[in-house]
Amino acid sequence: MNLSPKNLFQKTFALTSAIAATATLAPLSAQAATFSSSNAAVTINNFSVEPVQADAFTDAVTNTVAFEGSVDATANADATFTGSSAFNTTDSTVQGQGLVYSGDAASFAQVAGFFILNPGSVFSYNFTVALDLTVKANEPQDNASAFGNVLFELFDNASGELIDQFGVTGELFATSNKFTPWNPFNYIPSDFVEVTDFSSDINFDGTTTNAKTEISGIYSRQFGSPITLRLQETKLTGARAEAVPEPSEIVGTMIAGSLLFVGLRRRSRLRKEAQISI
Repeated sequence: MNLSPKNLFQKTFALTSAIAATATLAPLSAQAATFSSSNAAVTINNFSVEPVQADAFTDAVTNTVAFEGSVDATANADATFTGSSAFNTTDSTVQGQGLVYSGDAASFAQVAGFFILNPGSVFSYNFTVALDLTVKANEPQDNASAFGNVLFELFDNASGELIDQFGVTGELFATSNKFTPWNPFNYIPSDFVEVTDFSSDINFDGTTTNAKTEISGIYSRQFGSPITLRLQETKLTGARAEAVPEPSEIVGTMIAGSLLFVGLRRRSRLRKEAQISI
């Protein structure tokens, strides 16, 4: 089913990751900047059962290269989990101008809580997810892209089995003021999610495209047998801006940027496999 307004989708840990990178070579100030950004925020609260352990993880990476122009990339991530609520944000932004440059930014945040349930217990919580993507490309050689992934996963902590998941992914692309309209968001549904508020908008003003979605709801599920659950919420946002008159000239730069995202996804998978013994 599709997620829609009717059917969508005492220990404290706090971590912050931030990184910025700049590359400049013969900047051309007369040219307008190419821009991309992706930011996401998640709030989780009103747990029916207090977690016996709470963890938070963050990471951020950037990469910039400029052969004729300038490019700036910033990546930030924050995550906090207390006994009663969890909150995390990621923000990835790249801006460049010139004839030949490339910049990447990626941010990762994750919170995990462990819950012991008695037979017949209901596990529930409230959540709010916000994802905002923006891209802008001005010159014929300019390209901009942004993506974001937010995923809730529920595991049987003893066996590692994935019990349920839901979330949202999104991506935007722009090339020299050209944008092909489509629904940039994909919603991953769960039968145990009740959506209480939903919005999704996309705007294109001729130079800049912005897409954003926000979902609020309640997750609720009953378990007949005793079980220890691991709730894990993971988000990854990424942005890229580049000017590529001849792609072969900066193949190395493009590969380096791709490796940034691959590395973060690999770290995300490692986080998912981590468990505790209770």
